[in-house]
Amino acid sequence: MIDIPNEFPKLIDSSAGHTLYNTLLQCHDNRIEMYSKIFNVTIVVIFILAASFILYWCFQRKKTQEEIRNDIYQHQKYILEKIKSLELQKQNYYEENSMTHLPVVTNMH
Repeated sequence: MIDIPNEFPKLIDSSAGHTLYNTLLQCHDNRIEMYSKIFNVTIVVIFILAASFILYWCFQRKKTQEEIRNDIYQHQKYILEKIKSLELQKQNYYEENSMTHLPVVTNMH
C-alpha cells in the first residue's frame, strides 16, 4: 500500500499567502470601484443626452406665430362652413310654417 501523508507540502509560507490574498482582494475592490464609476458616468451622460434631445425636439415642435394664426383661421373657417351647412340643411329639412316642424317628406318616384 501507498502511504499518503496527511499534510501536503506548501510551496509558499503562510505570510506570503496572506499577502497575495490581500493584494488580490484589494485589486478586486479597485476593479469594482472603477466599474461602478464608469457605469455611473455612462448613466449620467445618457441621461443628459436624452434630456437634451427631448428639449431640442420640444423646441423644434413649437409653432410660430404665423402657424398659430393660420391654424386659428382654418378652425374658424371650418366652424363657419359647418354652421352654413347646418342652416342650409335646416332650411331644406323643416317646413317653417308647420306647427310640428316635422321633416318634409317628398315622394320618391
